[in-house]
Amino acid sequence: AKVLGATRLKNPTLDFTVGRQYLGMVNGTHLVAAAQLSLPIYQGGQIDASIRSATAQLAAAEDTLRELEMVVRERVRLGYADWNSARGRLTIATQQRESGARLVSGYREQFRLARRTLLDLLNIQSELASYQQSEALAHYDERITQYRISAAMGHLAESFASR
Repeated sequence: AKVLGATRLKNPTLDFTVGRQYLGMVNGTHLVAAAQLSLPIYQGGQIDASIRSATAQLAAAEDTLRELEMVVRERVRLGYADWNSARGRLTIATQQRESGARLVSGYREQFRLARRTLLDLLNIQSELASYQQSEALAHYDERITQYRISAAMGHLAESFASR
């Protein structure tokens, strides 16, 4: 729009004005019309400079838009890579927790049969707790990466704006 506006400064303009003028009790009210023609003959390069300035601003805005699109695409790509990694960690953490729970069950049975010490049972229960903690963190990481992807795509802001 700025480029079109700047190029139109080279065009001649014709302005019309119409009004009413009161000329006193004797003459009354008369319609007055005026026309003004402007023809830009020489502006000292001002019009060409404004066209170049508007064109440069347009190019800068287009470059900024392209850069922003690349940044958004990169954020989405990284978000999907992080999400895929978090899903893998969640799968491993879930498997560790399940096998840890089976191991604790086995140690408990061995403790009842006096084949394991209380210290062994407590150590394996501590490891199970750390497996449960890493599974919870993996769930958290997966959810956070989903929110980051949603934010990079602009859907997160839309969900808050719709409320």
